[in-house]
Amino acid sequence: MTDKINPDLLRKFLRDECDENEYRQVINWVNSSANAEEVLSFIETHWGAGSDNQGKAGIDYYQVLEKITKTTVQKEATFKPSRTRHSIARQLLKVAAILLFPVLFLGIYYLTQNKPGDNAIVYEQKINQKGQKSRISLPDGTVVWLNADSKLRYVSGFLDQKREVVLEGEAFFEVTENKEMPFRVITGNIETVALGTSFNINSFPENKALGISLVTGKVAISHRNRGHKLDSVILNPGEKLLFDPLLNDFEKLNFDHKKELSWKQGVIYFKNADIEHISATLERWFNVNIVFKNQAKRPWHFSGEFENSSLERVLERMAYTEGFSFELSEGTVTIEFK
Repeated sequence: MTDKINPDLLRKFLRDECDENEYRQVINWVNSSANAEEVLSFIETHWGAGSDNQGKAGIDYYQVLEKITKTTVQKEATFKPSRTRHSIARQLLKVAAILLFPVLFLGIYYLTQNKPGDNAIVYEQKINQKGQKSRISLPDGTVVWLNADSKLRYVSGFLDQKREVVLEGEAFFEVTENKEMPFRVITGNIETVALGTSFNINSFPENKALGISLVTGKVAISHRNRGHKLDSVILNPGEKLLFDPLLNDFEKLNFDHKKELSWKQGVIYFKNADIEHISATLERWFNVNIVFKNQAKRPWHFSGEFENSSLERVLERMAYTEGFSFELSEGTVTIEFK
């Protein structure tokens, strides 16, 4: 990037209030940001989910980008470099295409600082940090148990006869039946459609695959890209679908209820778990950072169950069977293998 930019100037640009010098400054900044990554970083820093604006309502970013494009046409007579303004709109569209996750919706909203009008789409977003779990009641009566380090986003009030939520992380759903309005959960490229059912979705990265486990009722699972072989696959109670995004493939299998759902009852449950899965789970569960001084001498296949246990108690038991020592200090766990 050649020149720094400040949040106020970018807001001013998106409101069409810049003079020509300011306008050119924004153009130079965006065009010097390769692949839109710097634009995204700027948005996340000043208006992302970690900011003071966390949890406030946003509007659909597609509407914002459409507004920018229309403004481009209207301003062609005022500003000569109209092609560049189109390139800025395309840069922002690249940002949206690369990162389709809820913080972008919020970020664009705070950039524009538009007050929602009668036709604006208003979103609710529930964010659990590491170490935090919550129970959420949705507008239709559906109940969601949201795991730690997870996000849930939906249109406020389920407007336009549409019950749809976007999930990052893990959640258990007890869906209120409404045959006229199917309930949809979007997780990445996977869409789960239900009427009156209960099911768990786990998209934590350490699992390497998205897992959807059905407890009651039926769900239909599809890939959002038309023509994909994952198209309206039906699950019955006790069945689980695993979708591997790297292989772009899926499989159906039966699942262990205790292993899948123990988190909802406050129980940490491991069954033949490897070290990556265990460390990611404990970091999320207790809001700590785990570091290793050296490597384990053998692969882990640890099994154990911990109900309402402290982190120290969990580590003590694991240390005995897996052969390591540990130290707790200011939110960091240091593990050293013997």
